[in-house]
Amino acid sequence: MVEENISPSLVVFDLDGTLVDTLPAIVPAVNQLRARIHLAPLEPEAIQAAMGAPLDIFIERVINMQRGSSMPYQSKETRFCQLAKRLYGPCYLLSLEMHATNYEGVREVLNQLVCQGIHVAILTNKSHELAVVTVETMGLSCFFPEALIIGSDSLSVSKPDPQTLETIMDIFGVTPSDEVWMVGDSDVDLMVAEAAGVTGIACSYGYGNAGSSFDAQATIDSPEHLLDLLTSPLDGSAIE
Repeated sequence: MVEENISPSLVVFDLDGTLVDTLPAIVPAVNQLRARIHLAPLEPEAIQAAMGAPLDIFIERVINMQRGSSMPYQSKETRFCQLAKRLYGPCYLLSLEMHATNYEGVREVLNQLVCQGIHVAILTNKSHELAVVTVETMGLSCFFPEALIIGSDSLSVSKPDPQTLETIMDIFGVTPSDEVWMVGDSDVDLMVAEAAGVTGIACSYGYGNAGSSFDAQATIDSPEHLLDLLTSPLDGSAIE
């Protein structure tokens, strides 16, 4: 637990449920995909529960779910899952611009961090292609050029493997320390922070379960509250 005020040199963000509210776009995209392969639509809660995993696993989860249940009812073969993955991309892109939004204050927070000389990057379990398009569509490319977006297929491993976060630190020439922050709404984000030896910040406003199984150095309930941490000790308490 970091009890003194330590300003970060690098802040790495998750994407879905942390910077961008994409669930309103993902739900219709998934159900459009399921309709194309002759499956009934799923409830938003079931789709949300499937999020956070690499795209291959996410697609496998949402095409193996029975309506009204979060439990798989049949395991589709790999070839079928790969086809579903290819079909999902266009469904998501069609829905993205109409339904996804940045969380309130995200642009202001990012601008403030950059103005203070703090590096920013994205580490997500979304595929790199869909992550880049999401960032572009949401108008965040000025903060996150393509090279600073690491997706589930950017490397041979994905979150929570520490190599993902270490790759970003290598880009900026920084070493693991409390001055590197990993910010996300899932315990996967806190797991990768712990494994890489950096500070984990949980977002209580997202889709995930950040803080349910792994301790965070701080918890924020809105993007703007991240700025409060720049001047407050990281004592594990929630910033409201």
